[in-house]
Parts: sequence; C-alpha cells; structure tokens
Amino acid sequence: MSSFSPQRDLLADLVSTQSPNKAHLRKIHHFKDFLDKIFILDPSKRLSINQALQHPFIIEKLD
Repeated sequence: MSSFSPQRDLLADLVSTQSPNKAHLRKIHHFKDFLDKIFILDPSKRLSINQALQHPFIIEKLD
C-alpha cells in the first residue's frame, strides 16, 4: 500500500510550485478546505450545493 496522502500532497504541490503571497496562500487553504468538505463520503456531513456555492473559495476574488 502506498503512503499517498491526497490532501497533504495537493497542498504541498500548490505551495511548493511558487512563493505565494498572503492572498494566494489564503486561496490555497480555502481550496483545500473546499475539497475536504465536498468529498466527505457521508452525505449528511458533506456540503450542500448551496453551502458549496457560498464557500470562501468560490465567493472570494483573488487579488
């Protein structure tokens, strides 16, 4: 079995490919949080469509 951790690897890849400023770093963390919440297997704990559309990753603009 591999030691692959999708969340950790994705975040490391996003951060390591560039030197993000604070706004980009915040957006990256919002992106990770968004993915974590939409891929929850239990539908009762997963974000609804309306909640997903109101998530900071979706509504905040990147300056």
